[in-house]
Amino acid sequence: MSVHRKYKVGHEYIDDIANSRVYSGLDIINFLRELKLIENGRIRKDWLNEVTKQIKE
Repeated sequence: MSVHRKYKVGHEYIDDIANSRVYSGLDIINFLRELKLIENGRIRKDWLNEVTKQIKE
């Protein structure tokens, strides 16, 4: 999907075209499984803690 936006800067308009993809919850679970980040039906705690720590920095 392509998103097209126009921004007004002063008296000019700037075009911003961004490609985007919407992922479903199942897509995200499949990514996590493929990356071996799910064990016994749960997201690996060590990985989740590390990601949470990095986001807070």
